[in-house]
Amino acid sequence: MSSRYLITAPWVMPYPGKLIANGAVFIEDNRIIQVSRQSEIPTENDYDIIRVSQENCLLMPGLVNAHCHLELTEFADLCPVPGTVDFIDWIISVIAVKRATPTETFRTGLATGQQLLLESGTTCVGDLRSPEIFQSPGISPSILRAVHFLEIIGQDPRKQLQLLELLADKASIVPGKKPLIQSGIAPHSPYTVSLPLLKQLIIEAEKRKLPVTIHIGESVAEIRFFRDVQGPIAEKLYPYVGWQRFIPPAYGRDSLDVLLEKQIIHKLSAVHLGTARKDQLRQFVQLSIKPIICLRSNQTLGNPLPDLPAILDYNLSPSLGTDSLTSVNSLSLWDEMRFITRVFPSIPAISILTMATINGAAALGLENSIGKLEAGYEADLIAVQIKSPQRFPDLDELIKNTGNQDIKLVMVGGGIVRL
Repeated sequence: MSSRYLITAPWVMPYPGKLIANGAVFIEDNRIIQVSRQSEIPTENDYDIIRVSQENCLLMPGLVNAHCHLELTEFADLCPVPGTVDFIDWIISVIAVKRATPTETFRTGLATGQQLLLESGTTCVGDLRSPEIFQSPGISPSILRAVHFLEIIGQDPRKQLQLLELLADKASIVPGKKPLIQSGIAPHSPYTVSLPLLKQLIIEAEKRKLPVTIHIGESVAEIRFFRDVQGPIAEKLYPYVGWQRFIPPAYGRDSLDVLLEKQIIHKLSAVHLGTARKDQLRQFVQLSIKPIICLRSNQTLGNPLPDLPAILDYNLSPSLGTDSLTSVNSLSLWDEMRFITRVFPSIPAISILTMATINGAAALGLENSIGKLEAGYEADLIAVQIKSPQRFPDLDELIKNTGNQDIKLVMVGGGIVRL
């Protein structure tokens, strides 16, 4: 028997910029059927409808965290005080902990991380997973919509391309509703994946119609490595992992210049972009490259912040990610949005909320199914308690004031997972 819900609230925000007073969302099975004023949905005689009234709340699309590493949730003690750690030293510390940690700890982290996301109103996540976790049969089904990105790190194309066989078995590895979980490919970065391998991975992703995400332009260390083969990547990271023989020649320019000139990157999401210049960002439009911004993580690890105003000026539709608890103190996109308001106060609330909803869906290749409350879309939504439901909602106040305690309902795929 199908599930039918009628969820009502003083206000419904189908997408940032549109508000409906005394609104309602009518849902059948996993999809939205109608979004309108309550008076426009004739359901008086439909006794099989489950009616959920969210008083003093705003109904809105569930948040989309476009970049996260949930397997690292249990390692929050690795998160440094902002500005106190060298970025490459931090990477080495994460590698060391992952090498010494049993798989069961990662399983626990995944479950804890999912719960933290749901508590803060995130209904979908782009989650990067190491091969061991990606293929682990002991991972419990997700109650969160997700794109699980197979994270690939290595220099040998033949060996690393074999990992793509894990993608063929993903449907059987992650049980549950097929629509909730999709797969993607995540070459870690242009300095932890050889350029020939990176090119092949992107080609394979296109063949398989899979989304691709990659860390690019995250640090000054990355610039030094590509330009001069100097700095902590060449002097610390490569020796630590035994890659001395894979050190490339100096390119004389930064990683983004090289990737763009060699026409390696296109139709993917690029994470961090703290060192990206305006002339590089301008090329993203034609190449269908979508920026994912993780401002708090950049700051914590002492890396430059991306030029978010320029990214918006070029209509690149940036989305938001938190990264992991090893570089931020929460997985809340509300905290991420508040950080944007402090660093870039001129960016309007509508733009910030769009990054956390519509743009996040697009970054994960889900723009036609989530990110809005619209007929035909998957029913991923949240109810946020607001202080003055009798007046028109102030979106600046929504970002400023919303915490976990204000998330009163979370629905994923037409099922209530938190009420």
